[in-house]
Amino acid sequence: MDKYKTCNACAIWRDKDVNLSLALNCNTCKGKGIVRTRESYICNKCGKNPCCQCDSDMSYVDPCGLIEAKVGGGYSSPILSDCINYTFTLCEYCLRELFDACVIPPTVSGQAGYESYAEERKWYEERMWRASGGKEKKFEIGICNANKDCTNIATWREFKSACLDGKTIVCDEHKKSQTYNNTVWGKISDLLSDGNKELIVKAYLKALEEPNEYSHKQPVRPGMIVYFQFVPECMKDLIIDMPKDDEDTSCLWAPDKLINDENRIAEVLTLAKSMAKNSFHSHETLNGSIYFLPREAFCVALIEKHRSIIWM
Repeated sequence: MDKYKTCNACAIWRDKDVNLSLALNCNTCKGKGIVRTRESYICNKCGKNPCCQCDSDMSYVDPCGLIEAKVGGGYSSPILSDCINYTFTLCEYCLRELFDACVIPPTVSGQAGYESYAEERKWYEERMWRASGGKEKKFEIGICNANKDCTNIATWREFKSACLDGKTIVCDEHKKSQTYNNTVWGKISDLLSDGNKELIVKAYLKALEEPNEYSHKQPVRPGMIVYFQFVPECMKDLIIDMPKDDEDTSCLWAPDKLINDENRIAEVLTLAKSMAKNSFHSHETLNGSIYFLPREAFCVALIEKHRSIIWM
């Protein structure tokens, strides 16, 4: 087994002396031109490789755990031999077993904020649950998957990038703890079928009326016109006679139930239509009207006439 190999990160600089100054300052090999191979690291307890399971083509991957630690015996050592140094490696799996077996648990510190090993151990179990597909399994049976312990029926589903590609469903109790800056929750009762595009769009627009204390975006209120600089993913299948890969398309939403100033909305639409010309397309939903048009045209319309419209 080879212990070292050529550093791929700076090999191109060393080749035919292309740029030796950069090679000497290589962060990967520290200017040596060689790095340890992943296979050369072995856990003494389990015999497995302690390196993270990353892309094997990476030039270098740091091993994880207690790597090539050294301990030595002294003159009064009852167990370890005097004048002998012991070098050993323990991977993270074996370290976790060691920690769990300790009569007095190790102390923990750091930015994560855990005050005891028991607290950190609970979060470790949560991460292992997620990694093993536990979150997806609870999603399939409709149980809140905010964490592994909750047994409540889920009532909310998260929109990821304005579409339902995410698998996060939560109960009312855990909705707040799982809400962040750009989180949008759709009522599961409004989402009877993932395949029904109209229902998905309806649920998404309805979700925008929900206040989110963590977001800088205000909820939709009466009289507002909502402008989406980028068409939400769940709406893209509604676009007719426009390229679906057109990144220059924007849209606005005029919620029928919230309109209290029809003249104001009509003025915006008239101006937008005149600037968009033949590229303007409207689509009626149960939540109101959606209008698709070139982004540049509508931006100009907003800037010139209506600076108070909500931007999403």
